[in-house]
Amino acid sequence: MTDGEIKTFDEAITMAGDKKHLLLGNGFSIEYDAEIFSYDKICECINKNEKLLEITKKLNTTNIEEIMRILDRCIDVITIIKPQEKDKKDDPICEELKKIKDEFKSALVTAILKLHPQNYDKRSRQLKLDCERFLANFDSIYTLNFDLLSYWAMPFQKFKDGFVGKGEERLYFAYWCGCNMRFLHGALHLFHDKVGTYKIRRSNDTPDYLLMQIARQIEDGNFPICVIDGSAEGKRNAIYKNDYLRTSYENLRNLSGSLFIYGCSLSPNDDHILEAIGQSNVDKIFISLFGTATAEGYDGAIRKIKEVRKAKQEQMKEENNQQKEPEFYFFSAKSANVWGKK
Repeated sequence: MTDGEIKTFDEAITMAGDKKHLLLGNGFSIEYDAEIFSYDKICECINKNEKLLEITKKLNTTNIEEIMRILDRCIDVITIIKPQEKDKKDDPICEELKKIKDEFKSALVTAILKLHPQNYDKRSRQLKLDCERFLANFDSIYTLNFDLLSYWAMPFQKFKDGFVGKGEERLYFAYWCGCNMRFLHGALHLFHDKVGTYKIRRSNDTPDYLLMQIARQIEDGNFPICVIDGSAEGKRNAIYKNDYLRTSYENLRNLSGSLFIYGCSLSPNDDHILEAIGQSNVDKIFISLFGTATAEGYDGAIRKIKEVRKAKQEQMKEENNQQKEPEFYFFSAKSANVWGKK
C-alpha cells in the first residue's frame, strides 16, 4: 500500500507506532548547510586535482558515485574486449582506471574533511539542540553519510554507537555492547587495524579537535572506513569485508516497526540498502520529500523493496509463516525542521 498524500512530520510520527527507526542520507547534511555538503561544492574541492577536474568536465557530472559507476563500466567493457589469462597482470588501462577510482575516493574523503564545519560556536550549539530534538523521536539511527554531523548531534544519553574503552584515544567496536547508532557506509572518524574497527574519540564536544585527529590519521597512512563505489554490488562487497559494517547492515535487515527515510535519493547504486529494507520486518516506511520532489520519483525504490519483500513472503509461506507488504507514506522534510531553520 502506498499513500500519495504528503503528511507532516508530526502526523507521520503519530502514525508510526512504538518502534521508530531513522535512515539518514546526504539530504540531512545538505539541510545543515548546502554551501558545504552539496555535490557541486564537494566536487569543486576535488577538482583542485587537474586530472580529476578534466574527467568530471568530460563526464559532465559532479556526482562522484556516478563517475565511479562510469569508470566501472569502462573496466567491464575493456575486460570483455581484452580478456586476460589468469596468470597475467590486468590490462594496463584497467589498472589505470582503478587507480583513478582510488584517487577519487581519497579526494572525496579529503574534500569532506576540508569542508567540514570547524568551529563549535553559539549557532552550532543551537543547531545541535534542534537536531537532538528531531533525533530523540527514534529508537535507532542508521546513516549513509561520512561526515560527523549525526555523530556530533547524537544525544549520547539515548544513543550508543557500540565503541568502548576507558580513556583511550581509540575506542573499539564491541559486538556485545548495546548499539542503536550505526554508520552503514563508514565515516570519517572510523578506522580499522589488526585489533578491529575503532573510532577516534571526540573531546569536550569540540569537532575541530576530532577533525585534527582524523587528519593526523590520514597523514600517517590510515584511511577512514568509507564505502565509496558506483554500484550497489561494489558497496555490498565492501560492507561484507568489514565486521562492523557487516554487523550494521545485518542489523538493518532485521529491523521491525516503522522506518523513516530522511534525505536519501534511494537511487539504484543504493539497491543494497533497499534490499535490506525489503528483507526486514518493518511494516511502515515514511519517506521525506524535499522542495519540488514528488512521490513518483521514488516509484523505482518502492518497487524494489516490494519485490524483495514478496520474495521473502514466498519463502516464508513455505515455512508456514506470514509477513505482509509494508505500507509506504511520504512526509514533508521541511515540516521535520531538523536543524531548527523554520
